[in-house]
Amino acid sequence: MDVGKLCLLVILSQFGIFFAEGSEGDCSAFCAQPATGPTCNNVTGDCLDGCQPGYGGSKCNIQCCSYCKDCSITQGSVTAIECSECVKDYYQSDGDCKPCSENCARNESSSLSVCRQTDGRCEFGCQPGYYGDTCMSQCSSTCLGNTCSAVDGTCSSGCVLPVLTGSKCMASCSEGCVKRECSQTGSCLNSCTPHFWDTDCQNPCSPNCFRPVDLDTRVCNETTGYCMHGCVNSTYWDSNCSTECSRNCANQKCDYLTGDCMDGCVDEFEGPKCAERIKADNTVRTIAIGAGVGGLVVIIIIVVVVIACWRRKRNKF
Repeated sequence: MDVGKLCLLVILSQFGIFFAEGSEGDCSAFCAQPATGPTCNNVTGDCLDGCQPGYGGSKCNIQCCSYCKDCSITQGSVTAIECSECVKDYYQSDGDCKPCSENCARNESSSLSVCRQTDGRCEFGCQPGYYGDTCMSQCSSTCLGNTCSAVDGTCSSGCVLPVLTGSKCMASCSEGCVKRECSQTGSCLNSCTPHFWDTDCQNPCSPNCFRPVDLDTRVCNETTGYCMHGCVNSTYWDSNCSTECSRNCANQKCDYLTGDCMDGCVDEFEGPKCAERIKADNTVRTIAIGAGVGGLVVIIIIVVVVIACWRRKRNKF
């Protein structure tokens, strides 16, 4: 115990300097006084019915500190008076009695102290504009009406300006909100600007979305983020133009809706998205077919030449 913080410190004295004055052999004048008068043990002098307010000890000969209702002596190399119960609207702190916070709410119809005796916690909440266990913290000036939860300081009536958000209205609304106005939870009050999406308008549209010349035209869907006018070029595709066309597409160009290659495939690949590698037997078959077709063409040419020559000779005769 930090006795230096107690309300009174004295060196032990054989003369009993803690004791209130009284006649030897009589009950202490500070014993509680029932109808029959003060009563005490005729051998020890201990008060039988407790002490009057402001006095303590078995004989009620210890005068308590200010605002202390009951107290006792702690003994060691030094002796101190420690308060065990404070008067109404005070609480115990380091053996002394301190006043409850002036910011504690009051209940005039209650006989209870406005704060808890053991730690000063306000029993009936806080006065408007304050919060915390002992109501020593002020509500944020950005709270509407300067009102907040007595528990954690959350603004209970909203924010003082529509451009503020957060539990204590200390943050700014997203730049994606029209007029940059939002609710306390961050939802935009007037939808998103053309280049942002989502409930709080904090997500920008994909940089690969095509952007119309008119800056007031929406670039992407406000709810899903899907590009509304296709992709900025033919090398990207899908709903928000975030997927590159296959490098197996010729010129790496594809349809922005399906991803199908627009100019065919590079060598050795096939399929709508050129994702399938051509197999070796397919190549051989292709060469064979090509050779067969080529041979047939040669034969046809030879036949045509022979027929032409034959007709020429025939015409001479």
